[in-house]
Amino acid sequence: MSIFLLYMILLSDVPIESYCKWNMNIKNSTTIDMSETCVNNLEENVYLPYGMGSTDALVLIITNKVAMRRCSITFHRDILNEDVMKIFVIEFLTDVNNVYSLCSIGNLYVVENYVNPVNLCQLFNSTQYQNPFIFTTKFDLEFKFGDFRKDNFQAVKITATSTRILKMTETCNSKEIGCNFNNTNTCISKELQCDGNLNCGRRNYSDEEASLCKRTTDTSLAPIISSSILISSFLIYSIVYEIMKWSPELKKKLRHRYKNEENTIVLSNYSPATKTYIPKKELKMLHLRVASTIESSSRTTDQFYRHSPELHKKDQ
Repeated sequence: MSIFLLYMILLSDVPIESYCKWNMNIKNSTTIDMSETCVNNLEENVYLPYGMGSTDALVLIITNKVAMRRCSITFHRDILNEDVMKIFVIEFLTDVNNVYSLCSIGNLYVVENYVNPVNLCQLFNSTQYQNPFIFTTKFDLEFKFGDFRKDNFQAVKITATSTRILKMTETCNSKEIGCNFNNTNTCISKELQCDGNLNCGRRNYSDEEASLCKRTTDTSLAPIISSSILISSFLIYSIVYEIMKWSPELKKKLRHRYKNEENTIVLSNYSPATKTYIPKKELKMLHLRVASTIESSSRTTDQFYRHSPELHKKDQ
């Protein structure tokens, strides 16, 4: 029991990262699944600050779990900081045929500052399918889902990220990474790097650059593997030690066996099947018996020839 408790304590110190899985590895803890709540004209309001680390971003998921989806989500601007802009990345995670059904039947409106709604279904085409929609704004932005039936699409993923707009000669600090949009240079939190979400809006770019994220993943797994090997080795050694400690009879038998093996020789007649194991302490007695037999045989022969001298001469 004590070994098990020690093992659990050691295991609790291993720096294992938690992953929130949704069709991919997402380390962002602020992930909201509205698949079952986007009904009955539900209205949600989100306030996304900047400078809070990984919570500068929010991932919103809506899948086809219910028959009809109808709701709205409004992301509000930061009224206290005019240098904060928000990046919105919309991904339709389905095949091309379902995308066309989505746009012909359902509606997804994007409304900036409560005016001029844009229907993404009218903008979506086969060339845009491989790339997500990207919106950047300093104002409130509303997403309105209307009449999305269950068979229209599999999922919609919206990644919203607060970002800081750089001045003319300004650069990102050590806790930030850059995201550039046309003539606008911005910075997002470095904690969002390689989190599985397109915070900057493009695959294999900036926060999700493939070679960088692969190195980060490999490095993060190294201490986990090393700790697992160390703990497993310690556990095996402890189990063996406890068995030997609490089983003196087993220990005694093992010692007796090793002692017997050390004092044993093998006589073999060219075949492993005819091996004979003779303890060394019995070997001396065997030698004496063999010598006694040879001596007795010699005396018998001498007596025979003494009584039959003619045969003795013939043998010679």
